[in-house]
Amino acid sequence: MVRFYFNFDAPKAIQLFEQNQANFSKNTLYYRTMAYAAGAYYKQKNYAQANYYYSLVFDAGNNLKTVAHFSFHPQDEKDWQKTLSLCKNDNEKTTLWQMLGIFYADEARSINEIYKINPQSNKLDVLLTRLVNKAEIDDSRYYQDGEEKTNMQQERTQNLVAQIKTIQPIADAGKVTNPFLWNVSVGYLQFLAQNYTQANAYYAKADKQLPNTELAKKQLRLLKLLTNVGALNKINEKNETDLLPDLQWLYAQNKDNRVDKFRYHEANPWGDYNEETENTTRNAFRYREAQQWVLNTLANKYAAQNNAVKAECLVTNTAFYANNQNIEQLKTFLSKPNPTPYEQFCITICTKKMDDLWEFQAIQDIYNDKIDEAVIKMQKAGSRAKAELLANPFSNKIPDCHDCDHALPQKSKYTKLSFLQKIQEMKQKLDANNDPFNNALLIGSGLYNISHYGNGRVFYEGEVIGSGHYSPYAIDKAFMDMLINNALSVKYYQIALKNATDNEQKAKCQYFMAKCQRNEWYNQTMYNNPDNEYNYDENKPDFIEWQGFKELKKYADTKYFRQVLKECGYFASINGKK
Repeated sequence: MVRFYFNFDAPKAIQLFEQNQANFSKNTLYYRTMAYAAGAYYKQKNYAQANYYYSLVFDAGNNLKTVAHFSFHPQDEKDWQKTLSLCKNDNEKTTLWQMLGIFYADEARSINEIYKINPQSNKLDVLLTRLVNKAEIDDSRYYQDGEEKTNMQQERTQNLVAQIKTIQPIADAGKVTNPFLWNVSVGYLQFLAQNYTQANAYYAKADKQLPNTELAKKQLRLLKLLTNVGALNKINEKNETDLLPDLQWLYAQNKDNRVDKFRYHEANPWGDYNEETENTTRNAFRYREAQQWVLNTLANKYAAQNNAVKAECLVTNTAFYANNQNIEQLKTFLSKPNPTPYEQFCITICTKKMDDLWEFQAIQDIYNDKIDEAVIKMQKAGSRAKAELLANPFSNKIPDCHDCDHALPQKSKYTKLSFLQKIQEMKQKLDANNDPFNNALLIGSGLYNISHYGNGRVFYEGEVIGSGHYSPYAIDKAFMDMLINNALSVKYYQIALKNATDNEQKAKCQYFMAKCQRNEWYNQTMYNNPDNEYNYDENKPDFIEWQGFKELKKYADTKYFRQVLKECGYFASINGKK
């Protein structure tokens, strides 16, 4: 009946509940009814009574916590003080302060007020957890260096100082029920503030209060490791030896079938609050972000002391591969016959293996017309050399459509290695002036197809360059020019043109060069000019009459000319056919 009147007659709902509530047991149904009465009070703008009832519902059990949490809504300080005055005991007051801290994200005020009432309240621990998780969040990392980033970092530092000022005296007093949690939290905030000596001092206190649980032991060990890594100035061999056992332990966690769930509500004051969420979070050892932070921090420190190889082992950086000397040094490091245990850890962590490096160097060589060198290196690339291309790399049709080419049957599959060996064979024939037109044309087409514009992108995809590039914009800048440049194809098409024996062959060479000229137009107009990615003027042309098209018109009497006119929309447009 209260629920019915809540929808149609709020005063009647309040009257019915207040007159009859003493007659019922304090079970789930009772508190659900109280929640409707609270809602009726809210409709009547009696916010103090509404929020008081919502706090009782919140404290009654887990079933209605979410309902009470989202409904709880103090309007102002005067209203809030009136709500507090309705409390019949200290427990009700601490519940209200807990809800205020959660709902309005003012954990510090609520912690101080609850601590005054009852230093032993477990509600303090919940609010502490929320405060710490909020302190973890560093939104400045999403911004490039600049004034906005600097301002955000300064604000975060100020917040950390305030948060430490709130919880450190409580931890020092030692009156809380879980002193381990408070000392370890102070240590963690000091770590976030880069006060590493103070952090370790509080971890030492926490060590003496360590609960006999696996989770607590792991958490403290992790926090000590983070602090020790953060405190490093210049990394030396002793540092590496000291860190190694903890690093091995941390990265062995990946073998555990437990996974990170989520941060404690992601420090979100609007998130659902319930016991199941709280227990799931408390029982999950969260280590993945810590793993990445450790790698990033160590890599940055190695880079600062000019140890690019160890930095690359820990965190990959595409700029590293722009320098072949770096690659050779990494190969030497990865193949070291007797690495130290720490070096072996770096080798294991490194995402690049020897096969990846040989493969990448082979790819670089073929794009630089070093065919023999490319074959030799790809032969050393192990399983990477056996990856199959998805289409015939020597096929060059009028329209570029790699999906269409992938769907066609192939008489023989080419691997990365066999493709290079075929190019090498053709180059040897070309050098011997053996069928120069066809060999040059096929080499040019093979090189075209292993560019981003061709059907053989899988050739260059790997651990170094990456894969799945939907457009040249998605290719890392360090590799874009290499993968979208068709100058080498043009070189071989020109050789084929010089050796053409009839107009059909000449027409084909001119059209293939026109495709390369078209791609170069896109490279210069769009892909090498990021400002045009979304802002290119639609009134400007999206093609021009490339030199190859002009030359192709000289062969209007050929079958190939008519085929291009039929299949190429660009060419048809400039010839008035579309």
